[in-house]
Amino acid sequence: MTASPTIEDQLAAVDATLDATLMGTTKWNESRIPVLRGTFARLLKQVTLPTSETSSKPILEIGSDGQLASAKVLCELSGLGVTASNLVVKGLQSRVGEYPITVRQNDIGALDFPDSSFSMVYGRAVLEHISDMDDFLLECDRVLETGGVLYLDGGPLFYSPRGHHMAVKGPSGTHYGFAGMPDLLPNWCQLESNEDELFEHLTTVKDIDEADARAVAHYVFNSPEQNRMSATMVKDAFARSPFAHLEHEPTFMKKAVPSAELVEKYGEFDLTCNGLAFFGNSGPEAAAAAAAVPSNSNAAAEQSHSNAGAAGPSDTATPTTDPTPRPLWRRAASKAKRTLTR
Repeated sequence: MTASPTIEDQLAAVDATLDATLMGTTKWNESRIPVLRGTFARLLKQVTLPTSETSSKPILEIGSDGQLASAKVLCELSGLGVTASNLVVKGLQSRVGEYPITVRQNDIGALDFPDSSFSMVYGRAVLEHISDMDDFLLECDRVLETGGVLYLDGGPLFYSPRGHHMAVKGPSGTHYGFAGMPDLLPNWCQLESNEDELFEHLTTVKDIDEADARAVAHYVFNSPEQNRMSATMVKDAFARSPFAHLEHEPTFMKKAVPSAELVEKYGEFDLTCNGLAFFGNSGPEAAAAAAAVPSNSNAAAEQSHSNAGAAGPSDTATPTTDPTPRPLWRRAASKAKRTLTR
């Protein structure tokens, strides 16, 4: 029997694949290499990936990147095929190369795949874009085989300092992005101002062209691409999901300090939690195995970012959008369906 590769071996494969896929394309793509490597370093420490020796079913990537970099890494690490899905797939097929990648146009909120189709569901930087988290997680569970692996992360979440997630092209042709222009918008402007106030800030303080400023301000407060969920809301949705056992890992923006007024209204954890990553398995076998393993929850880390006088998860101010918990019958039906079909 061939010895399992070490994490160091796997990361070497990650580095080689990312370099081959992204180096020499654009500066933006090259700048993403360490970010993607960090994602896979975290993933490999958290879960055991399916392989061609443990499953015959492919991996589903939700929200594939334009160069198929993550899909190619998943192919290299697992030896399995990858279904790379996105709402916009123009040009992706030409980048598949010799990898066993199938490109599928698919809305992130409606997974158009048969039951138990995949050994893993992987989605990077997707949690902030999912409008109906409860239905989405039901769908993830439905398309996973028993014991399949789930990895989903996302950020910046809406209540975090850059939760406005500015990513818009102005009428002038200038691209405005939160990563490339971190100081253009004030931290938490999506919570502390309105569209007209942000427009005034952009034109008078930042000297932005009025048409571009209007486009940016409108995007921040009206874009359907953001779900406007706080970290607590996302965590609650996962807690309601049918997954047997999930761990999560938060990331924080340590340099951004919210005002006392914001903390009192929203709670320090939601204001400083920039992103969340969730990982685990589906099915009853995974639940039994997980029960024997001490939990790796981040309660202590999250508690250190909560304010003693701030509202807790159950008594925060009413959010912009408040996902309604799905009725218990829907969750029971989902579990019954898994039992019958797996």
